[in-house]
Amino acid sequence: MSERLRVVGISGPVGAGKSSIASLLAKDAAFAATIGGAVVLVDADETLRVARRTQRPLREAIIALHPASRLPDGSLDTQRLAAAAFADPTLLARLEGLQWPIVVEAIAMARSSAQQGGAALLLVEAIALVKSGLAAGCDLILNLHASREVRAARFVARGGSREDFDRRDAAQEGLAAALRAAGAIEIDASGSPELSVAAAAEAIRRVCFSGDDHLRTRR
Repeated sequence: MSERLRVVGISGPVGAGKSSIASLLAKDAAFAATIGGAVVLVDADETLRVARRTQRPLREAIIALHPASRLPDGSLDTQRLAAAAFADPTLLARLEGLQWPIVVEAIAMARSSAQQGGAALLLVEAIALVKSGLAAGCDLILNLHASREVRAARFVARGGSREDFDRRDAAQEGLAAALRAAGAIEIDASGSPELSVAAAAEAIRRVCFSGDDHLRTRR
């Protein structure tokens, strides 16, 4: 088995279960044993949440794009910002232009640390893997999919509104086609997280750790 660190992108639309499945994979000791090393996870959304909270220049740049998102204490009203961005493609694109370089840097740092620590796999969880250019650095992309109603029910169950789900889902139109074009393997995420994790783990083992190079996403 090669000692090279593999990079797997996990993507899919809102409510598909990306965070749950990626987190479970990263914590699965049995899975790590079968691939010969630890699993490191980079969550793009969490990386950006931390950056927006801790990096003042980023906050100021975001507020300059959308002044109404500024709260009295200088922090960001992230719900208002998200609502505005998902309703305005131009604003969304400008925000992505500010934020994606931060994710790219975080992934580079995580990759370097994972390699030095002897990890076998780096998981990158992000909706916009293709649009951001992150897909080019992946050995494999997994596209988690479930029906719109299943995803909406999950979104509402964790405290979101159906209106917000509809707005986010509409903003992600074309995501599935872009992932297919990038060679993503589809994982049925309509059932329990455990079933989805098992399917994702099997795809990763088969493509990244069994010599099936012809199935890998081209770098």
